Amino acid sequence: MVDAQTLTLKALEWDKVKEMLKSLCLTPMGKERVDFLRPSAELEIINRRLQETGEALELLRFSPPLRETIDIQPLIQRAEKEGILNEEELLKLRDFAIVSQQVKTFVLQNQENTPLLARSAKGIPDLTSLIGMITSAISEDGRLKDSASPKLKEIRENIIATTKNIQDKLNEMVNSPTLQRYLQEPIVTIREGRFCLAVKREFRDKIEGVVHSTSGSGATLFIEPLAVLEQGNRLRELEREEEEERLKILRKLSKQVKEKAQILQRVRDKIALFDFSFAKGRLALRLQAYRPRLNREGILRLKNARHPLLNPRIAVPVSLELTPEKRVLIITGPNTGGKTTTLKMVGLLSYMSQCGLFIPADEESTLPAFETILADIGDEQSIEQNLSTFSSHITQLKRILENLNGLSLVLLDELGAGTDPAEGAALARAIVEYLADKENIRLLIATHLAELKLLPFANPHIRGASFEFDPISLQPTFNLVMDAIGKSHAIEVAQRLGLNEELIRRANEFLSHSNPYSELLVSIERERQALREEREKIKELQEQYEMRLKQLEKEREEILRSAREKASELLKEVEDKVGEILKAKSAKKKKRAEWQKLWEQVKGTEVPQLKVGERVLIGTLKREGTVLDIKGERVIVDVEGIRMQIPPSELTPLPSERKETFEPPLPPAKTIIAREVNLRGMTVDEALYELDKELNRASLEGTGKLRIVHGKGKGILRRAIWEYLKSHPLVKEIRLGEVWEGSYGATIVELK
Repeated sequence: MVDAQTLTLKALEWDKVKEMLKSLCLTPMGKERVDFLRPSAELEIINRRLQETGEALELLRFSPPLRETIDIQPLIQRAEKEGILNEEELLKLRDFAIVSQQVKTFVLQNQENTPLLARSAKGIPDLTSLIGMITSAISEDGRLKDSASPKLKEIRENIIATTKNIQDKLNEMVNSPTLQRYLQEPIVTIREGRFCLAVKREFRDKIEGVVHSTSGSGATLFIEPLAVLEQGNRLRELEREEEEERLKILRKLSKQVKEKAQILQRVRDKIALFDFSFAKGRLALRLQAYRPRLNREGILRLKNARHPLLNPRIAVPVSLELTPEKRVLIITGPNTGGKTTTLKMVGLLSYMSQCGLFIPADEESTLPAFETILADIGDEQSIEQNLSTFSSHITQLKRILENLNGLSLVLLDELGAGTDPAEGAALARAIVEYLADKENIRLLIATHLAELKLLPFANPHIRGASFEFDPISLQPTFNLVMDAIGKSHAIEVAQRLGLNEELIRRANEFLSHSNPYSELLVSIERERQALREEREKIKELQEQYEMRLKQLEKEREEILRSAREKASELLKEVEDKVGEILKAKSAKKKKRAEWQKLWEQVKGTEVPQLKVGERVLIGTLKREGTVLDIKGERVIVDVEGIRMQIPPSELTPLPSERKETFEPPLPPAKTIIAREVNLRGMTVDEALYELDKELNRASLEGTGKLRIVHGKGKGILRRAIWEYLKSHPLVKEIRLGEVWEGSYGATIVELK
């Protein structure tokens, strides 16, 4: 017996969605994941799956390096059983390993916005050694390289040499005038792996050898001459040795695969995950889908949703909502108006989201995690069980009621159809009200029954919705209106199609008698339409108000931001100016303090001895000046360009600004050096260049000695200078300086 879940998935056409997803996979492993795709009812798991899809969608912007590859699992299993993988299989396994490393690098390079997939990428083991081993042994054309082993190289060299000897000998026989008349063709051919000559049958006894084949007509014998028979045997032996060595090398490589079997299996699983994730991302792009929001409150809200199997360019979007309070939605409207498609859409989108797929609906859409999704859609008869359409519906309905578990989504199409209308309507109402009383049920029903259309007015947990119908064009608009009651419009359609007016009139009469609620429904629908229009106007005004409010808020923020920027610039300008003023004031204050201190030191002492050109402090003015001339009791001083006569008692000599340095004792007169060159701080090349110029200049000027200042430091420059001086033609003698000459920080050179 087919279970309710299987019938539901068949009714929803879930397999078509899976096939669409599989077509976007690049590997057998990714497609295998699609086959085992099942929804989860755990919000954490669903969110992780949706995050994987979102991150894959982000990575698709940068063209992932994943490409079509084989499933390496059969190769791994054969290697584990001591099987030998051939060259082609090893190359395919190597290519798979290369792809895995490229995918790992790619994902980690773009991990900033993809933490979940980056964590999976970090779990891909390093296969560089295996890739290198296979690449070094097998060429791209699928043949073992000569360098795969020293023995293989030697065997192949012998094969080439032996083959050449055989060909040379046979070519010599072919070109022999004596033997040419015995040959059918002057060529060397290969038969059964042996080099042969094409000999005319009648001259069989003229050429000794082994016959390996005969032409179709029998006129030609392909003979391997005795002259090359031994070498031919040697060649076959070498070929056998080559094959043995080939198998030995392949066995060694296959053993490496076996040793890395578990690692390769992990890599396979990772590549399957990435292929599956990228396929989910591609599906989202194809469907123009977004990530749905999930909620724990049991709210099902779809905004501008489309059936995933319909062309997104022509599908009319549908918006609907179910909540814990309004948990049943009865959808009415004309035939072929979209009721059944909507039921399937809601079921598929719920199923897709819980499988981690994005859904073709606006981002504001939100869905709960259903424990079960069950549907009875379609008019199939059960031939095997000899059940009518009605009986099949009841059987499936029974299964649905028996399998309700936790929060459940139930989809029922044409409930109560296929039997007596009155009985069907009564049964349908009983089922709807029974399910409406269950808080954990979200129920969608498509119906034409008038009794069900009235239920939204009688039960607070039930809402109505209707697909609109254009009576002028006689076409459904596929536009779903919430909280509306729809008619089937059968009589209007019949009238527009030209059915006899008398029949139309009688049908309307019968309708008014058979359906006492029709006038009530029409009246209620008119009132609801007026309320909807009023609500739309209010909504439009509210949107305009909110838009204007946002605009004003944006303008306010812009004004405040501009004011803050200007204030900040002005404040910085003021701070800079104040800082400069304070800095100048501080410097001047410091200078005055120094003058005051100096004045206090010299006050009351003898009148200082002044010199022309000396810098002095003018005590009464607290200013500095320069002595220009001394005339008895009057000293002419330049104070910032102004000549002033000031008594010597008011002047204090200022100390020289030159830093105090150690003054070595003067050397004896006979050791005074007339010339000096300072090479400190220079590189060796720079110092030697300058030294060479100074030596030449000193020699031309007749200077006897030269003092070279190179500093102490690590002695590198001193050693280089000494090496240079030892071989210089102008140098007579070199030595380190005395204490007063700079000690070992200087070198004294006596010139010739």
